[in-house]
Amino acid sequence: MKNLKDQKTNETKLVPTALIRVALVICLVLITFSAFGQMAQNKEKWVGNIWYGGSEPLKFSQYWNQLTAENAGKWDSAEPSRDRMNWTTMDAMYKWTRDKGFPYKHHVFVWGSQWPQWIQNLPANEQKEEVEEWIRLYGERYPDTEMIDVVNEMFHVTPPYKDAIGGNGSTGWDWVVWAFEKARQYCPNSLLLINEYNVIEGWTAVSDYVKLVTILKTRNLIDGIGIQNHGLESIDINSIRSRTTELGNTGIPIYVSEMDIVMNSEQQQSDKYAQLFPLFYEHQAVAGLTLWGYLEGHHWRNNAWIMYSNGNERPALTWIKNYMAQRPDVGTPTPPPTPTDPPTPTPDLGPDAIIVRAAGTVGGENLDIKVDGSTVASFTLTTTMSDYVTSGNGLVEVHYTNDDNVDNGMDVQLDYIIYHGTTYQAEDQEINTGVWQDSSCGGSFSEMMHCSGYIQFPTAAVTTTTPPDPTTPPPAEAQLAISPLTKNVAANSSFTLGVALSSDNRAIASYGIDVKYDPSYITVDTAANKDGAKAGTQGYMAASNAGVSGTISITGFDVTGVGPGTGLDFLTLFFKAGSLEGNTYVSININMLTDAETKNVGANTIDGTIRIGGQDPGCTLKGDGNDDGVVNIVDALMAASYYVDPSYNVAKPECLDVDCNDTVNIIDALLIAQKYVGAISDFNC
Repeated sequence: MKNLKDQKTNETKLVPTALIRVALVICLVLITFSAFGQMAQNKEKWVGNIWYGGSEPLKFSQYWNQLTAENAGKWDSAEPSRDRMNWTTMDAMYKWTRDKGFPYKHHVFVWGSQWPQWIQNLPANEQKEEVEEWIRLYGERYPDTEMIDVVNEMFHVTPPYKDAIGGNGSTGWDWVVWAFEKARQYCPNSLLLINEYNVIEGWTAVSDYVKLVTILKTRNLIDGIGIQNHGLESIDINSIRSRTTELGNTGIPIYVSEMDIVMNSEQQQSDKYAQLFPLFYEHQAVAGLTLWGYLEGHHWRNNAWIMYSNGNERPALTWIKNYMAQRPDVGTPTPPPTPTDPPTPTPDLGPDAIIVRAAGTVGGENLDIKVDGSTVASFTLTTTMSDYVTSGNGLVEVHYTNDDNVDNGMDVQLDYIIYHGTTYQAEDQEINTGVWQDSSCGGSFSEMMHCSGYIQFPTAAVTTTTPPDPTTPPPAEAQLAISPLTKNVAANSSFTLGVALSSDNRAIASYGIDVKYDPSYITVDTAANKDGAKAGTQGYMAASNAGVSGTISITGFDVTGVGPGTGLDFLTLFFKAGSLEGNTYVSININMLTDAETKNVGANTIDGTIRIGGQDPGCTLKGDGNDDGVVNIVDALMAASYYVDPSYNVAKPECLDVDCNDTVNIIDALLIAQKYVGAISDFNC
């Protein structure tokens, strides 16, 4: 840390309180009354923008009355060399906001991108010291900063010093908690915000964001939830409103932190602003809006700018200006949203519990919950995202039954189900007969149901067993999985299925499985593989009688103790679809599975569905090489197999390139394994 450690020896410790932060929110509202910004002057909420340099961009203060630094506040810009700080641009922007009376938001303390390269070569203890010093020095220099993005985009990228500042820890987010603790310590006069993208868009689960916000809220560390709002151009408006409300239900104010719109024409862009801008500005949970750029030639997205380089307005900016002129002046500051109590934890409802989280867009929409084809419960939805609880054991389908058929807006947003303790996101499911896609009802990978139809979720049967005698080691359980359970294939096309075998993570000594299928729909693709199956890197397939129509019998043994996930082997089955379209099956039975001590560890059977004539949606989930909708250790093994042997058949090889360097190698396998065990939150692509 060198001489910077000695710059401040006598520090006054300020203890932040909720009262101070509430007062700050009120002061921010008051600032909008006295500020010079024309659009939001005397309005209830500010409308801000960014600077790309150290002096006011063209006509900034004629339109905007809140400022965020685009790049100057990022750590790599502020400290490009260790202990050589560059405050020049931030100084200019901070002073300008003090002179104008505009609120200033700092962007950002901790982020997995644009960090100074020199930190990655330091030992962990010095990394931690440097991060804390960066936060402390900012707080000393800019003590009256109104708002700070403390941590940015944590679901998508993590910094190389993550473990040095707490790692996952007991909360799963200890490194984020640490950053907020230090920000609260050194910046007690500022509102502390978290910031993330793709949440309102629906690609990052709102529920995950709420969980993290709740962790910070219970520690009195967070004052605002940032939503970036890039890429809303084609997202359903009711979904946007519902997700915003769900975040607002935390009781923490929402800040639209980075908003822009790219459309094919200027009029389309203006129309989209007319649809989205009021939704956020008038939402009771939203405290203010910041657009991420406005001027031609100084915008990070092509054609997203709303002012020409000569200062003339594009139609979108004219619309925003006219809209703000119609907003009523506010004589008394609107108090900040009153925090609500955190939701009561869902009680343990037993092993067969099914919790469906859903909302209607109008209210009165009906849901039937079916398990193995039988209705186990029916619910009538309200417009509030709520939990609906039932129970069952089998294949779960959530049916929307009373679409109005005339598009009066009666739609269903199904967020997720919790089934046997596992959360299944609706947008990850391959079968959704109620979504409107390609000008008709039916499709996949969406949480919306616009037509009467259903979303199908994986089978997750629970078997109740007698507890083993504690004096003897528990027997290994034979486990089996097909990836994916449901697969779309084109007629007359070749395809593969992945089969995972395991025995409670014990090393497998030998195995035997029988694969049954309907030969009128599919046949073994002996042209792709003469045996009809191929073992993974951990195993060896000794025999296969693929010539018997309707059945493949496979025996083999495992190379014990090799690779990640010892006790799991992987087989690839090779099939070819015929010309007959429709649904068929592949049934797989373990008839023999022994562990390293040659003890038989039981049997299991599982069925998969093949839809002939379906369309391949391409790579929908990075890391999901076998296209089963989840990223797990099987995908890591597939990546390793593909690296060793590029001819190894993988359902979605493009999904295995998680570091996006156009190759699949051992690094991809390790990253997928890290994602599976929670060592990283997402792939840095």
